[in-house]
Amino acid sequence: MNLIIIFILLIIFLGSIFFIVRIAWLRFLGIYPLKGKECLENVKKLLIRNEYLLALKCYRDINKNLSLKQAREDILTIKANLTS
Repeated sequence: MNLIIIFILLIIFLGSIFFIVRIAWLRFLGIYPLKGKECLENVKKLLIRNEYLLALKCYRDINKNLSLKQAREDILTIKANLTS
């Protein structure tokens, strides 16, 4: 039982590390904005690249007081406006 819990925690930890490294790599490539330089245009560019989760993270970095639900709804609205 303890081994299963440790394994699950390890998977969660490695997923978090992977996401952090991925963002650092995308910042290096110029795809994801530098910390503190996020803007709505970056969110739109990420949505065009079909990077929904990164666009959501970038949008929440811009609007720190939004809930996840509200940010998700806003991202879906922005995405719908891009496609129309």
